[in-house]
Formats: sequence, structure tokens, C-alpha cells
Amino acid sequence: MLPDRLRLVLRHPTACGLLGSCALVTCLALIASCSRSSGDSSATTPRAHPHRKPPKAPVVPPPPPADFILRAGDSEGDHVITEGRFGEPQAFANTGIPPEVLAECGHGDDRELAVRLELTTIVQSSLPVKVGLGNFHSGAEANNETRFVMDYTEGPTCLSQAVTTETQVELGRLYPHDPHPFTVWVILNEALTPDHPVPSAKTLGEGWSMAIPILAPDGYPDIKTTGQGPRVISCEQEPFIVPAGTPPTTAAIGTEGENAPCTVQIKPVPAF
Repeated sequence: MLPDRLRLVLRHPTACGLLGSCALVTCLALIASCSRSSGDSSATTPRAHPHRKPPKAPVVPPPPPADFILRAGDSEGDHVITEGRFGEPQAFANTGIPPEVLAECGHGDDRELAVRLELTTIVQSSLPVKVGLGNFHSGAEANNETRFVMDYTEGPTCLSQAVTTETQVELGRLYPHDPHPFTVWVILNEALTPDHPVPSAKTLGEGWSMAIPILAPDGYPDIKTTGQGPRVISCEQEPFIVPAGTPPTTAAIGTEGENAPCTVQIKPVPAF
């Protein structure tokens, strides 16, 4: 309840003079206070939450470890690295590759499997450099034919025959430390047979392989490319890459049926 004198002032503001000069200032302050409180009583000042942490940014998982790493460099200081990661073998119909392209890389009997290979190339030197990739054909230890579908910008293209070391993929002019992706489908011909309608990891690892792709900085494919990783294998011959299954522990060499032990090439390589 308001005092009688204050109710009088609120009804008749001129009555402040009746309270005396000493109480005039106090009276006016009370009027102002009442006027403010007569507004919207629902308005509140938001309270701060000093203990509430800001939402965390979504965590982007790192890429899986590379199945192989290629390195190449020239005497002028151009250094390039390519990482390769394989997917799981799958039927042709699940790849999304146009049927007419698959018809070039297969035998048309639905006995092929395809393995997606993601390549990421990075220039590690200080200046841009034109980079190419070549040498896409079956490895020296392959028992069966391996072919490749290259996912070019203008559309997928089959490398239907064994090719030499000349560059088959032009990645273009790459800038330092800017990853450049490129997709290849590795085709395992005759991977499905009556004896192996569902080939085991051992069968796939021993039956199909690919040569180590050659990096070509500035268009020179003769620069030595080294390859390391859990799918780079050497069996007393040129190293090769196993695109699917379990890498073999031994491989046949020569014409007399001799077997040589195979070594996975995972020795660390110093960075450029």
C-alpha cells in the first residue's frame, strides 16, 4: 500500500509543493520510480551463464592410413608425394561407372571385381609444378590381368591394354601443399570363378597386382619413383602393389617353380 501523501502526489503532482521544499526532491524521485515500475513488468534482463561453454566445432576424422606412398623429385628441387588408399572389392554394377566403359575393361562375363583407388598428390617444393602419373599396368608378379578405369574430368576412361611408363594421367599444374585428388578404379579380371565364386583375401592378394605408378614432375616420367607402404611388396624382383586381399608372403620366380619370400616395403623414407 502507498502512503497517503504519496497517493496524493501521484493523483495531483502539483501537490508536491504542499510537502515542503525539503521533501520535494524525494517526492519527485518517488514519482519517477513509480512511473518506471508501472511499465511492462514482464521485461527481464537475461542472465549471463559464466560456466556455460561454447559449443564445440565438429571433429573431422583424419583420413585412414595410406596403403602406399609414392615419392619423386628432380635435381631442380621439385618434390612430389602421392598417397594411395584402396576401397573394398565390389561388383561392376555397384561402381557407378558407365556400362560401355566397363565393357572395355572387362570380358563381359560378370566375373570381374572393381577396387576404388583414391590418389592424393601434393607438391612439397616451393613453386607450382606440372605433375603426371604413369605406368598403370599389371604388376610383375600378377597371375591375372589388372586393368584400370581413370576418372577423368571429361568422364571415366578405360586403359584397356597394358601401357608403358609414359604418363597416362595429367594432374595439371599443382601448387605447393595443396592436395589434389584423383580416382582410379582397379579392375581385377576373372576374379570370380567356379572354384572361387567368393574369392578369399589370400586368393585376391596372390592373384592380382599393379605396378608402382610413376610420378612425372614437369613431364619427366624417367625420374625415379619410390614406393613404400603396407601394400607395396617385393619378391626379389621389381616392387609391386597389391590392390586387394592379403599381401602374399611368397611368390613364384623364374621358370622352375621356385618361390621367393616377399617383403612388405614399409621402411621409413626421409621427408623431402
